[in-house]
Amino acid sequence: MEETKESKELQELRQRVINNLSMPEDVKQNLLDIFDNKKLASIATDTISKLVLSPDIHPERFDYLMQHVTGDYTIFANSSATNEPPVDSFEAKKSITDIPSWLKDERYADLEIQQVAQEFIFNRIDIYSSKALLLQYSAKAGKSKGEINYSNILDVIFVILMKESPKLFKNFDSSRYIHRVNKAISDTGMEFPMLRNIAFVQLDKALEQFVNKTYNEDEDLELLTLLAMIADINHPAVREAIRSNPFLLDLYKDVAKFSENHEVRKMITNEELEMLTINSYKHQFREEGLAEGREAGLAEGRTEGRAEGRAEGRAEGRAEGRAEGESHISLVYKWLLDSGRNSDMVKALDDPTFREQICKEYDEANKQT
Repeated sequence: MEETKESKELQELRQRVINNLSMPEDVKQNLLDIFDNKKLASIATDTISKLVLSPDIHPERFDYLMQHVTGDYTIFANSSATNEPPVDSFEAKKSITDIPSWLKDERYADLEIQQVAQEFIFNRIDIYSSKALLLQYSAKAGKSKGEINYSNILDVIFVILMKESPKLFKNFDSSRYIHRVNKAISDTGMEFPMLRNIAFVQLDKALEQFVNKTYNEDEDLELLTLLAMIADINHPAVREAIRSNPFLLDLYKDVAKFSENHEVRKMITNEELEMLTINSYKHQFREEGLAEGREAGLAEGRTEGRAEGRAEGRAEGRAEGRAEGESHISLVYKWLLDSGRNSDMVKALDDPTFREQICKEYDEANKQT
């Protein structure tokens, strides 16, 4: 009975995607291919990445990625830090996956996956990592403020995976796809160590070099394959390369399992709809060239979204109610992930009774706040 119900809901969700006039055809086709089991969901999506790269569920994957990208092999995740990082903007939260962790040596590390090009990426990371450094400088784990000073403050680590390289990186003439920032250089040539270790990774360039085999002879091929996998897990060259690698094959199987999950598919669809809204805001902002233009775009987008939802509701009967339910469960899952309750998230995906219990808990928590 439950399987029949899920099948019916999937068909209705599929129809909503087909009927969405504002969704680009390539995005629409990608979602439909996931629904039809022709493709796997991208690791770069917020939903999938937080399930398969979580420092709580799969610390070995988080550690490997952070260690090999930065070259710092003392990085070992202790626990997620989802409640700790500074709050970012609405736009960033929807287009950037944020997987922060406290390390075993008490440092703060953050893995980001950016879905769309951020033209002012360094400005943003400069501010965001500075806030994280202040967090690091505050008293933690039983230490008094007096024990922390300039001589013993630990560094923070940021790895930014860019699915689409901004112009700043595209225009830079280099074959390298990882750019590490760990020191400052004065105009006189003096070098100063930084407390903010940042690594920018061009996933699109990594994928291109992997597919065309234009990488250097001394390339870390396992790392390159993983980065290509995050860029495009469905590429034939990626699927072929991971067959003989147990570590990457295990990751692939996890993504395949979640791609077939009914609730995950709904969450991925909601992510794409949110991204469409953000892109429309950006377009509005660029066209008007004014800060208030973005606010007007936000208001207009909400109005049009509600109007479209009501129109679909009239056409499909109870579809609007189900859509609201999908939105609600999506918020619940994001709440679990942001609270570090990854195991509860996974359990809720396959256990309807537990899922209902978690939803009630979320509603109660919302009432209190």
